[in-house]
Amino acid sequence: MNLRYVLIAIVLVTLITLFREHGNLVFDTSCPPAPPVLCDCPAVQAAIASQPPSEGAAAGATRASLPEPTVEKARVRPAQEWFSTLPSGAPCFTNGADPEKLASGECVCRSGWAGDDCGVPSVIQSSYADWQTRFKRRQTPIRVYDCFQFAKEVDMLEIRLANLEGIADYRILSESAWSAHGDPKTMYFELVKDSRMARWRDSIVHLRLFDKPPTATWENENFVRNMIGVRGLPKLRKVVDVSPDDLFIVSDLDELIDRDVVLFLKLYQGYEETLGVSYRWTYYGFFWVNPHRTNLPAICTVRYLTEELGSSGQRVRNTNPSVTLGRSHPDGAGWHCGWCMPAIDFGMKLFFAPSGDGFRFGDVASNYDHEFLVCSRWAGRWFDGSHDGREHTADSQYVAPPYLLANRDRFGYLVDRRRLSHVDMVMLLERQSGLAPFFAEVGSPRAPAGSDAELQQMCDRIFGGGSIPAAVQAPPPPPPPALPFLSLEAAAPPSAPSKTGNCSISARCDFAGGDISHATTDDAQGCCDLCASTQSCTAFAYVAVGKACWLKSIEISVAATLVDASDCGRLLAQG
Repeated sequence: MNLRYVLIAIVLVTLITLFREHGNLVFDTSCPPAPPVLCDCPAVQAAIASQPPSEGAAAGATRASLPEPTVEKARVRPAQEWFSTLPSGAPCFTNGADPEKLASGECVCRSGWAGDDCGVPSVIQSSYADWQTRFKRRQTPIRVYDCFQFAKEVDMLEIRLANLEGIADYRILSESAWSAHGDPKTMYFELVKDSRMARWRDSIVHLRLFDKPPTATWENENFVRNMIGVRGLPKLRKVVDVSPDDLFIVSDLDELIDRDVVLFLKLYQGYEETLGVSYRWTYYGFFWVNPHRTNLPAICTVRYLTEELGSSGQRVRNTNPSVTLGRSHPDGAGWHCGWCMPAIDFGMKLFFAPSGDGFRFGDVASNYDHEFLVCSRWAGRWFDGSHDGREHTADSQYVAPPYLLANRDRFGYLVDRRRLSHVDMVMLLERQSGLAPFFAEVGSPRAPAGSDAELQQMCDRIFGGGSIPAAVQAPPPPPPPALPFLSLEAAAPPSAPSKTGNCSISARCDFAGGDISHATTDDAQGCCDLCASTQSCTAFAYVAVGKACWLKSIEISVAATLVDASDCGRLLAQG
């Protein structure tokens, strides 16, 4: 009997030890003890199990069986790779020096750069009055960890990864299976990590969060940001020997810091913590410029993060920075490009937006109309009709990140309001000419030029003339009343199906807009039956996660990998 108890104790100790050593590796999505969140584990696990398996995973795989992302150690580039050695033996920062003078053995700074070694960019010069004596070149560059949340903004993700390529050593990408509004959503990084993002995949620590949000407020977004340090940093330590002096950047995906600024922080020392960033604020693209800047804390060392901020990613954003880089610089120290995505994705952003931030435009059905969204972007109008931006057309190095400007053929819609994303163009053509449903590849976006005259004509029809106001409208018109059927909590479910529907059902697709109502059904066929029993319903979209059935009055197709839906169908006949 005593031997049996001893054996049981040994087994328990072994299991506890294994869990402590590998718990973050296998069970990092279980309910955390802190910070406190409402985590209904059975419900969360049921939602996880109902999601389609990630790319490359076996059919029917559960969350527990999915492999942990593999991240390989990156080599830290020595300082010599960034500097040229003069005949005198002195270093000269290669990117900041005049190339012709450097070839002749002189360190003469290019415009915008200064210092004995030409290593101080203009943003740093404008941020520190004592920059000439404050900063010293590091013997060994520190590592830089670029950390952010990701929802679905695939184009901006690629631009962000490329913006700090060769400077950021690792990234922590924090992604939740739930929206900020508390709705289940697809984890999109799994769809693109091995294709479009393969170039940077080995430097990305993918933090997958399955905790069920307790509310529909900004607390959900803050939680995803907070976990960057609380859970992301321990995962990062598994693949790299993190130094307390390494640099930790925490910002939203659409807040991009000038790569010259980050490289300076990597190569030089002498700044205090934390550091804020003054971003040029644009919206819908890098062309509508908001008159105000976005000034936010974003940068600290790992030591400050862990010792002063309790490893909280959210607290980095809440600190009082010692200096806000670029505040006095005419172009700031980076870009904040809000709503920078294809117009069709505005609907997703509206629907998933949290409550508790004033009027919620995601509760207005007309805001989901694709032509309205395209025209709002083209005209620079917000969803309440106001217009507070000016169009920026100057072609300079500060208009947008260099990678975007070098790839205008792919991202032209983000630097010219007259250009449409590929998916927006095709959807407009389909709606106007009845083309067959289009399914775009996430990994190969294109940006065909649209006819400005045709857009003007369409948007004048949408807005009733005067698409682009000459000045800011004040005050904006009162928002239309909220439509409760767009809220899952307030939805009045349709009556039980009275007919059996005959539908053409396609897997992994969606119909955008045209929502009549929604309910919960066990499968896509049940959604088809409900559509057959509902007046004006001609199509539906069925989301497996949450078993949500959305009844539609129109059939505007959208790419399967760009939307949060599993199946869609058209009503063929009623049985």
